[in-house]
Amino acid sequence: ELANGKDTADSASEPAQQTEGEPDAGSSATALAEPGAGVVSPKAKPEYTMRFIYQDLQAFLGGMMSQVEPTRITTQSGSSIPAVFVPAPDGGVLTLLYSHGNAVDIGEMLPFWLMLSRSLNVNVFGYEYTGYGDSRGPPEQPTEGQTYLDIEAAYAALIKRVPANTVVLYGQSVGSGPSCHMAGRGTIAGVVLHSGLMSGLNVLRPPQSGSCLASCCAPSCLLCCCDVYRNIDKISNFTCPVCILHGRDDEVIAFQHAERLYAKCRPASKSEPYWPAGARHNDLVEHNHDAYISRLNTFLRALESSLQPAASDAAPTPPTGAATPVTAM
Repeated sequence: ELANGKDTADSASEPAQQTEGEPDAGSSATALAEPGAGVVSPKAKPEYTMRFIYQDLQAFLGGMMSQVEPTRITTQSGSSIPAVFVPAPDGGVLTLLYSHGNAVDIGEMLPFWLMLSRSLNVNVFGYEYTGYGDSRGPPEQPTEGQTYLDIEAAYAALIKRVPANTVVLYGQSVGSGPSCHMAGRGTIAGVVLHSGLMSGLNVLRPPQSGSCLASCCAPSCLLCCCDVYRNIDKISNFTCPVCILHGRDDEVIAFQHAERLYAKCRPASKSEPYWPAGARHNDLVEHNHDAYISRLNTFLRALESSLQPAASDAAPTPPTGAATPVTAM
């Protein structure tokens, strides 16, 4: 599975919006045995409704929520997925298109996105996966292919509002899959991979050195035709800057994933990574918050400086098309 369960000792102290929690009892798991399956253990019940995002959180967070814009997006498969646009507090140029991790939803992620927006002066556009949270099918279940349709729909809605070359794809954990997919299909400014994976089967059998015979006869190698989120096969095609964030003590997606992904990047795309010792899968941000923000800020400011002046001067326009604002539900 790609389910990212937290250690019991950490679960009480880590804020849910910055981590990927244990699935609720009753959550269904999608097996990795067939192509197209690959997102497992969505939340059994959403942690939010669009009314909660639009009204209740605004009352709780006050001015921080006053500009947050919830919306719904229709994907190519016909599913309806919620999304939220968090504007930068001081006219930021860049927008993070955020693909969240496993077993969380955008209701849990929103406070974290608010923090990112304010700490980095960026817009954040976060979307839900079909089968997660308050999404509405059919289809009802998440699959690898459907998450690709989800991010394509989110990207299409976003670039009606901001210039495409100011979009930064941010993929956390399993969200690295949709982000790497989109990086090869649309104009973007850069990519951030937060605890990302080489591929689904490489999570089951972490990369390691050994004899060719032992490696090729491993069950995960024999099932390579069923592998999902093969980011390791895509990242060498990226022409934009890539920043890889990964804890060296990650117990869910081994640190070797980050090393292999970084090694496969084109030399011109490699940005200084953030690989803190002692950081694990669910505490990469909390392990050293200031260092995390500092590394991201350096990466994002470099992207801004490389943009054409016309991109930073372009005024945002209201979203149109399949994305429709939600005022109360």
